[in-house]
Amino acid sequence: MTVPIDQAPTALLDRVHTVLGAFEDAGALTLSQVVTRTGLPRSSTHRILDQLVRLRWIHRTGRDYTLGLRLLELGVSAVRQDRLHEAAVPVMARLHQATRAVVHLGILDGDDVMILHREAGPLRLAVPTRVGGRYPAVRTALGRVLLAGRDGRPAGDGPGLPVVAAARIRERGIARTVVDRTDGADGAACVAVPIGTAETATAALSLCLPARAGRLDPRMEAPLREAAGRIRRALDAPANPDAARRGAGR
Repeated sequence: MTVPIDQAPTALLDRVHTVLGAFEDAGALTLSQVVTRTGLPRSSTHRILDQLVRLRWIHRTGRDYTLGLRLLELGVSAVRQDRLHEAAVPVMARLHQATRAVVHLGILDGDDVMILHREAGPLRLAVPTRVGGRYPAVRTALGRVLLAGRDGRPAGDGPGLPVVAAARIRERGIARTVVDRTDGADGAACVAVPIGTAETATAALSLCLPARAGRLDPRMEAPLREAAGRIRRALDAPANPDAARRGAGR
C-alpha cells in the first residue's frame, strides 16, 4: 500500500514539529489559532492535535489547547542529563546570592540566544526573561559575547556584530548591553562572559539588573568571570571522578 505523502514519516514529523512550535511564547490556543499560526490545513491540524492529546504532549480543556505535562517531563529529564546545566546551577545560585543580580545561562541557537537557566530571586518580574526564552543574540550581552567568537556572524540570516565590536569583545572577554530589551519590557543592563575562551565557548553567563538601576557595578565583573571559570573547570573534569581515579591507578 502506498503511504500518502502527508503521512510519510518525515512529513508527519515536520507537521508535528510545526504544531508544537505554534505554542512557543503562547498560552492556550484554539484550533483556529493553531491553524493560523502554522498555515497547515485545518483537518490535518485537528488530527495531529488529537494524537498529541492522547500522548499527553498537548492538553485540551474545552476548545483550548496547551502544552502537556509529558513535554515538561521530557524537558526536565533532558535538563537533568545535561552536564552544562548540572555544573552551572549551584555556581549560579552562589553568584546570585553574592551580587543580588539576575544570573542567566545561555547558548546560541541560530540568530537567537536561548536561556537555559536563570537565578532571579526578587527581580524575577523586573527582569522578565524566562527559561527556554529566545532573544535576538545581537541585542543581548549573552548573545554578543558568543557571536564575538564567530567574528560577529550569526548562524542564520540575522544581523551580526560589527567587526571592530566583535574583536573588542574577544580581546576583553566580556560584553555589555546598557538596555537588553526582552518581551517588550523596559529592559535590563547586562554584562556577560563566555564559559571558556571567547573563540571556543558555546555557552555564556550574564548578570542583569533592571535598566532603571543604570549600569552594573564594574566590581561585579570579577565574580562573574570567576563563576564562569568554575563552570568551565567542572565541565573539564571527568564525568565520573571515582572511575577516573580507579582507572589511573591500574
